[in-house]
Order: sequence, then structure tokens, then C-alpha cells
Amino acid sequence: MADLSFMSKFHNSDPVMVQSIVKKYGELDANRDGMLNFKECSELLRQGDDTMTDREIRSLFDSIDTSGTGRIDLTEFTSYIFEVQPEGSDRDKQIEEMRAKSREYEREVNQVEIFGASMCTELNGDYILETSRTLNGKPVFDRGYPQATIFYGFTEGHKQRGWFVAKKAPSDGKAVIRYKMFSPSPFAATPDKCAACWQGPAGRKDKKMVMQAADREEYDVGNKEGFGKSNEYFGNAEEEAQAEAEEEQAKFGETYEQDAGGGDEEGDWNSEWQNEAGEALIDNDDDNGVYEKDQAEGDSDDEANNEWTDASFPPEESSLGPKGGKESGAKGWARLSSLHDHACIFQVVTPEDVRGDQQESHKWFLSALACMAEYPAWVQSIFGNAKCTKLPVDHKYSVRLYHPGKKSFVRVEVDDHVPTRDGAPVFAGIDQMGEIWAPIIEKAFAKLCRSYHNAGWGSVAYGLLYLCGGGGAESWTRKQRGAWARSYTLWKGQANETIDRKRAEGFVTDGVEVGQATFWLTLQQYMELCYPVCLTADKVKAKKAGLRVDRAYSLISTQEVETQYGRIRLLRIRSPGQSGVWKGRWSDDSEAWVDCPAAFNACKFKVSDGKAFWMSFNDFMRYFDTVDCVKKSMPIQGCKYSKLDSFKDGLKKYGGGY
Repeated sequence: MADLSFMSKFHNSDPVMVQSIVKKYGELDANRDGMLNFKECSELLRQGDDTMTDREIRSLFDSIDTSGTGRIDLTEFTSYIFEVQPEGSDRDKQIEEMRAKSREYEREVNQVEIFGASMCTELNGDYILETSRTLNGKPVFDRGYPQATIFYGFTEGHKQRGWFVAKKAPSDGKAVIRYKMFSPSPFAATPDKCAACWQGPAGRKDKKMVMQAADREEYDVGNKEGFGKSNEYFGNAEEEAQAEAEEEQAKFGETYEQDAGGGDEEGDWNSEWQNEAGEALIDNDDDNGVYEKDQAEGDSDDEANNEWTDASFPPEESSLGPKGGKESGAKGWARLSSLHDHACIFQVVTPEDVRGDQQESHKWFLSALACMAEYPAWVQSIFGNAKCTKLPVDHKYSVRLYHPGKKSFVRVEVDDHVPTRDGAPVFAGIDQMGEIWAPIIEKAFAKLCRSYHNAGWGSVAYGLLYLCGGGGAESWTRKQRGAWARSYTLWKGQANETIDRKRAEGFVTDGVEVGQATFWLTLQQYMELCYPVCLTADKVKAKKAGLRVDRAYSLISTQEVETQYGRIRLLRIRSPGQSGVWKGRWSDDSEAWVDCPAAFNACKFKVSDGKAFWMSFNDFMRYFDTVDCVKKSMPIQGCKYSKLDSFKDGLKKYGGGY
């Protein structure tokens, strides 16, 4: 079972301090196993006092390692930092003030909105917190008409645990019998934090249904005050695109012939996570229906099973490739479950879970993984009905990947053995919370390719295709004069059980080039339709600006800000790590936000987590030269606020049928 104490223990602590501690912890974790060993701690302590002896360091190390495992986890590390803070200082006062602000910001959500629901459209609307009631330790939200209640609960035997929407809620401690929709998000403190797809009693998913908390901060979205730089102003994008079409002979939204996904591609993932027959009933608004049942403990998943080792992709040099460990530096194999004291498949999926920059040949796939992680519900669905907090007792994982030759998703079974060096993963690593979903997916892809070697070096566009499906992917390249040229994937391989990437992966350039306004509209549309999009920086110009060129960035959203002087185009982008974050104009510390209240309000500006940032379209055109995308609408649950706003814009433009 994963250790959840970190998420609850420091809930009311200074968020800036906690964030800096987590960042430092990640920097110290040099071998990327999600834990700190004695050597890593020694290096930290000797930076402050190089006279410390090994005995002194060992004594301190053992005092921090309260669990006695010989490794320090994130909770132990953070607890120690907070406990040794000096008392009675101005710093204490400042921290307490920050904590007070944090508690105020994290206060109870008073209202949530359901939007985008297509299976039960009657659920769309606002729900108010019941201030005098909780259920199973969590808040309850309801509305009068049509009658509906949102609550945290579980089905019989705790087979399903998370948030439910039903006409009526059961009593405290009783199992849920009837409901309309359910989200398997057991870690969500409130329903707006759910990161898994909402699904009906039969297991069918509604990937567009989202819950969002009412803004705690009041933004004046109609504000047009302020100013930007003269070169940041644009006119009407549609009119500019029309003028470009006459020159470029290519229009916004022009399609091309590409590989189409299989007819039941949506069904491949939508039919997964089926509940057991008879576990729950559809809430059909029958006033006489039974809504609760005495719950019985017990979970058949706890039965002992033999630890499975995949004989078709064994923990041997043959699975590494023709050169074995010489190419990757691997010295052995270990189960991921043994490398972290609190290993789990996932807790709260984020792009930061994707760690591991030591293997240059695999950065293309890690870039696609991080971009896909902008859509947490999609990552969870890849593992089918696996329970996030529990590792399978037999160490067998069934991972869903897209096979371009078969034009459909396939399931790849793998164990959790990964190549290691110095006791840590050689390829994708484990995050600080012990989440292992990224290295498991990477291993499944390596098996599909027949070895880790064959999974190396590739196009991010193909990475998105293997992970997200959609039939084909497209890639846009910036030309010197500012136009963007399009190419797309063309699969040349067969429909075999494994893939030969070297022979099969192809690209076709169709000769279409579009201007800046047309490309801006294209990016806007991709965000509104929830397509996964990766951005690769110009290898020469980007380095001077401090941007990374070895990993791709993720595009989160676009925003067009209307001011009294013209329209400013901004993009929300996520860095692949702590390094490579944009520090220029429109970054978190930029005075541009002060100069332009219109942008502050339109973007609902908040200080970020240190990895996401805003950038002007002009700077994007200057520093990024490749955009890769799969035209596949992703489920939106668990996404950040700016992506949800783009999704809302898409619902208004295209309706819920896309």
C-alpha cells in the first residue's frame, strides 16, 4: 500500500517551503529510485560541513530514517526539515502567515460545477456544499432540482472506492447500491480533484464529464485594461488566416489523408474497467429504490499468488538488445516494487512522474509520456482495472498501447523487472511518491519493440501515436520565413505481434504550409479538442534562452487576450523538468502581468508549480521549431484549470459530440 502520509501530514504547511523541499529531494535523488540512500545524504551534508565523519553522518541518517529501512523517503525527509526549524524568529512569523494563507486558499470548496456530461446530461449544473453534513469523512454536495448528490463512498466489499453522483446518498459507512456516475479517485479530497474518468454502473466511461470548483479568486474576464509590447499585438486571427490562405494555398482546418484508427478504437479503452455483474444498479430515479447496503470487508486481490516473471521478455541481456548492458550501462535487474518502500502504480498522475534523463536514446519516448500525463485519466485507463494503491501480488501488468499496423490498441503483459545500475533504474525512474507507471509503460513498449535497444531514438509524434492512438500523428516544422510545414506519420510495417520500428516508421510531407495566424488557430483548436501536443525547441536559439533542447515541452492551453490596443496571443507551456523553465516575458516573475490586467484576468494568472509558464506567441515562434500532435481527444478529468478552460471553449464551439 502506498504511503499517503506526505499528502495529509503537510496539508497546512507553507506550500512554497514544501515545494522547495520536494524539489531539493528530487535533486538529491541522483539514481532516480525515489528514495535517498546513505551516499546521497552524505554528499548533501558534506556540502555544508566537509569535516563531518561517516559515523556522525550515519547517526544523523539513522535518526531521519524512522522506518529503519536503510533509505529515507520523502515523508521522513520533509518531517526532519520541518522539525529542525528554529523557533521564535521572524522566519517563523512569515511561515505562519504563509500557512494561514495556504489554509485559507485550501479551505472547503463551497460549490462545484459539472459540465460536459454526455451520458447523463441532466447532471450538468451547480452543486452546493452541505455545511452541516459529511459522509465517510468527506464533504457532500447537492442540489434541489433535478435532485442529485455528490459524495465519497464505496461499493460492497470496497471493490470500488471514490466519488459518486446519485439521486440519494447512502448512510455513513454503508455501501453504495445505486448511482448514476462514479469516479475511481480515492485520493481526491473533493470531487473537483477527481483524476479518473467518470463512468456509469456498467463501466461505460464519459471522458468529457468534469467537475470544477467555483473560482476562489474573482477574475474580471471582461477586463481590457493594460498594454503589451507593440510586437505582441495581433488583429483578428480568422481574417488574417483568410489572407494567408490566398497566399499559401492552404486553409485553416484543411485535412489530409492519413491512417485511420480502427472502427472500434474508442471501444478498446471505453469498455475497460467493467464492474462485476450485479455489483451496482443504475440510478433510475425510482423513489422506492435501495441506495445502501451494509458493507462487508474483504478483497480477493489479497490472496497469495506466485511472483510472475515474463519468460517472453525475461530480465536478461537479450531484452536489452544486441549489445546487452554495454550500451545502456545496465549492471543487473530488479523489481520496481523492491526499489521504493512505498511503491504504487500511481497516486496523483502528473508529468513530473516521468523521470530519467540519463539515456539520450529514450528521451523522445519520455517526452511523449510526459505530454500524455497532462491527461491523468488517460494514464489510469492504460492499466485497465488495476488498483492504483495496490501493486498486483503476482507482479503482472497489462498495459494498453496502440499498434499502427493493427490500427487498434493491444495489451502488452509485462512483469516489473527493470534494468538497473547501482540499485536504480537505468531508463525511466520512480518518482518521489513511489509511482512506477512510467517505467512500466516504457517496459511494455520495449517488449512491443522486442528490446530496450529497439525502443530507442524516435520521433515524438510516433511516441504520442503509440501511447494515445488516433490512427496517425502529424508534425509541423517552422520555416525560416515564419510559415509552418506539415508532415504526418505513414506506417509501412505489418500487423505482427511485435513491431519493427526501423522498417515501419515513415513520414510523408504533403506540401502544405500555413502562415502564423492559421497556425495560431490550429493550436487553439487542438487545445479546445483536448489533443496531446508536444513542442520541441530550436537547438540554437533556445539554448541561449535557457530552454531545453533534449526533451520536448507540453502545450497546455492557448489564450487570446483582448486589450484596447489589440489582441495578445499567449501559450501555456510545461517544461519537461525543473530546468528549462522560461524566465522571459510573461513568466511568473514578469512585470508584463502588472502592465496588463487584461491578460492577468483572462489567463486567471496564478504562480505556477515552477515548471509551467506562459509565453507570448512571438517568443514561441522564435524559440520553438517543431510541433507534434495526435488528433485524438483525451479524457479531461484531472487536468489543470487552464486546460479545463480550453475544454469549455471547445464545448461551446463544437458541442459534446467531438
